[in-house]
Amino acid sequence: MRIALLAAGSRGDYLPLLAVGQSLVARGHEIGVTATSEFADLVQDSGLQVEPVDVDAMALYHRGLAEHGAAPSFAAQAARLQRLGEQMAPAVAATMREVWPRYHAVVATAMSTSWAGLASIGDPRPLVQLMFVPVVPSIRGDMSMFSTRPGRSLANLTTGLRATASAMRLVRPSPAQLDRFGLSRRDGWQIVRRIMTAPVVVANTPVVIAAGRVGGRRLRPVGYPFYDRLGAQLPRPVVEFLATGPPPVYVGLGSHMLPQMRTGVQHAVQAAREAGFRVVLQHGSGAEQEVPAGDDLLVIDAAPHELLFGQVAAVVHHGGAGTVAQALRAGAPQVVVPVMVDQPFFARRVHELGVAGPPVPLPEAAGPDGTAAIRAALAAALTEPTHARAAVLADRLRREDGATGAAEEIERILGA
Repeated sequence: MRIALLAAGSRGDYLPLLAVGQSLVARGHEIGVTATSEFADLVQDSGLQVEPVDVDAMALYHRGLAEHGAAPSFAAQAARLQRLGEQMAPAVAATMREVWPRYHAVVATAMSTSWAGLASIGDPRPLVQLMFVPVVPSIRGDMSMFSTRPGRSLANLTTGLRATASAMRLVRPSPAQLDRFGLSRRDGWQIVRRIMTAPVVVANTPVVIAAGRVGGRRLRPVGYPFYDRLGAQLPRPVVEFLATGPPPVYVGLGSHMLPQMRTGVQHAVQAAREAGFRVVLQHGSGAEQEVPAGDDLLVIDAAPHELLFGQVAAVVHHGGAGTVAQALRAGAPQVVVPVMVDQPFFARRVHELGVAGPPVPLPEAAGPDGTAAIRAALAAALTEPTHARAAVLADRLRREDGATGAAEEIERILGA
């Protein structure tokens, strides 16, 4: 079967989809992957067919952040992502018109599911949605991105119901997108209905996301699809830094070059230093230009997380699904500084699982007491019970094969 994987978003959004694509190829399918200009080489290097989208999506996203700052609420974040979709609409429309006739079925992510809906009007294809966490209301704290409390709580359900209207903005095509495809507003609601009823594959570990019924559908997490690059190596400066002293703390809060993010990174580095740790700092936020240099600090452009996280004392990060999964598999204690969308959910879950200190949301991390808050969370993460729990969960994740699990579930849904 010829299956198009509609990749969109950041590097962390692409990598698990590439792992699933490779697994589908190994099972005899022909796979193409959409790629905006900044990630075309990444897809090509994976050996999968590139379906180019002629736009630099991350540049547009960062430009929006620079102009308007970080969005404080989920509703504002959803609105911003919809505006990004409007900016990308011409390039997406051109790609989907080229791609659509050549594939039998489509696998979309949260960031690209509306693309499939737009292209399907008048010429439907089987659609499977690949999600890291269900985006529908649930009473359970371990099954929905919108949940804010552990266990079963009506507060989780009511919070999810309130957030649903905002979530609809992530899947409902805007007027600008509809116009690019020559569709009516009525077509837009047909697209929403199709997306809301399409089968979902939960591409995450059951350690983090529980199986069960969500939004009327029974969902079973298949494991996180790790994309482990053959022949990947740590850069020599990283190898040398690791060899010259005790395990450092890794600090990487993403590539959002915002004043608040830069301050949060500075406070995280300071907290690790005050606790007596060396630091490996991920380049990208701009804070690396403002953090005091020293023999105890290494700034890196990039390093394979699957190789690095097993050699650090702790991982301080923003709570993306991929970073959480890599830290869990490595058995590394975590401190999460969540910023947006699903990151608060993952921050809460790893703390509940006993492998992370309490979450330190970005406004707190960047505030006047941010260094103290991060240092307290780091101290909680570095206790012996946390290390022991992290080792147990790491063993579980290493036994999973999420890429194969996702491929098998996609085949089952498509009848392939």
